[in-house]
Amino acid sequence: MTALPDNDLLRPAAPSPQRLGDLAATLDLAPAPATADGWAAAEVRGVVADNRRVRGGELFAAIG
Repeated sequence: MTALPDNDLLRPAAPSPQRLGDLAATLDLAPAPATADGWAAAEVRGVVADNRRVRGGELFAAIG
C-alpha cells in the first residue's frame, strides 16, 4: 500500500453516500453515519473498517 502525501489536493474526494451504502450492502456491513467530510466507518463482527484511513477505495481494518 502506498502512502499518499499529507496534502488534501492530492487525495481523491470522498465517495458518495450511495457508493458507501452499496459497498456496505455488498459486504453485509452495518454502516455508521458519515462524517462531515463524507467518510464513514463500518463495523462487522468486532472488526472496524475505516475508509478514512486509506484514500482510494481500499479499506483499512483494525481489531476494535
